[in-house]
Amino acid sequence: MSPESLLPVYLLTGSDRPKRSVALKRLRDRFGADSVELLTADSSTGADVVAAANALGLFGDSGGRAVVVESVENWRKADVDALRAYLDDPTPDTVLVLVGDELRKDSPLEKLAASKGEVLRYDIPKGGKLVSWVSAQFKEAGVSADAEAARTLVEIVGEDPVALASR
Repeated sequence: MSPESLLPVYLLTGSDRPKRSVALKRLRDRFGADSVELLTADSSTGADVVAAANALGLFGDSGGRAVVVESVENWRKADVDALRAYLDDPTPDTVLVLVGDELRKDSPLEKLAASKGEVLRYDIPKGGKLVSWVSAQFKEAGVSADAEAARTLVEIVGEDPVALASR
């Protein structure tokens, strides 16, 4: 799929960090390595991200660019407002990929991303359903394991999805 068929903004959020990482990799893989700019909301404001999105790539129009911004859950209202103004007239062939831990579904950033692009929410079930999630991860990896093995893994490793996914 070419960058032209992508939306101007994607928000990746939720508690299932391993699935978020896979989704981010899939989006990044649609662009050349030199066409992806990585930023973090801890050190970049919404205005900084807009400037990066508006900047031409080093070699001009090379078939699209992605600006990936991690930790967007830390942004303030002014950052979201800068993004809102940009998304009213986004740079063609540039895709913003915003990544944030467990944003509220009613947050201004999530509402903005839903209206101008797509929200990709990946959540791990809470409580006893975590064992089912682990069983599904085993199955996805082509490993045969019963519910008792999944329950034991959760007991040993805890409820951290990154730690569980790496076992």
